Amino acid sequence: MRESFVVFLDVLGFKDLVLDAESHDEVDGLLKKFYHAVSKNLSIIKPKEGMDRHKVRTFTDNVLISWPVREEGEIEYSSLIYSASEFQLKLLLEGFFVRGGAVKGPIYVDEEFIFGPALIKAYQLESKKAKYPRIVLSEEVLKKVMDYSKHYGDKRKSPFNFELLIDKDSEIFINYLELCLTGALLGHTEIQLRILTKHKELIERQLERYRYDVPVLEKYQWLANYHNFVLSQLIEGNLFDMDIEHLHINEITLGYELKRIRK
Repeated sequence: MRESFVVFLDVLGFKDLVLDAESHDEVDGLLKKFYHAVSKNLSIIKPKEGMDRHKVRTFTDNVLISWPVREEGEIEYSSLIYSASEFQLKLLLEGFFVRGGAVKGPIYVDEEFIFGPALIKAYQLESKKAKYPRIVLSEEVLKKVMDYSKHYGDKRKSPFNFELLIDKDSEIFINYLELCLTGALLGHTEIQLRILTKHKELIERQLERYRYDVPVLEKYQWLANYHNFVLSQLIEGNLFDMDIEHLHINEITLGYELKRIRK
């Protein structure tokens, strides 16, 4: 087994969609849509031939990324965070809402087997702590992030403060939307607006769909709250030279603000 950063991802509500399908054709259509979405975007997280050492495995509606750690692991951590963020956003834009857990620990991965403490911990973090469409970090990963932040004279200027957010339940999760919009897409206003618009529309569709299913509705209210938080940060940072207030989701949300890490 190798000491690795491991992310376990699960599609929110996918199993219920399959079980609730009324015909084989409906199940087949759902699986084809999911297969197409994952296959189209796997290149984001798949290792490049002869370059990367990480492993990616998919099974049912789950995706596992395992990135062996060398030395302090800061490069591996950053690569994992950015690839997981982009993959999460791309799947959401295809209509699949992802949640997950990111841990650090020993794992063994080959073409046929996946096992180790890190796999179990990542699954437990996803299934017991993530709850909403977010990828949460374990205490071990957060500790490493804090160690990496020490490399910066002013910790408040550490990129890790920007990449992660603190939720009301004190869970730390990946700030995927803001990270993607202000990363490689910085300056590509038309694409940014298209993503924000679709992100808004897909969330509003789920809010309407599950309006009378409170336990599920809360998950998308959380996502609406996150969308609005990111929008407020983009406006505050003057990222756009136009009014984007119309991209705010007006649905009643959970009524609290997320926070950046300031340690």
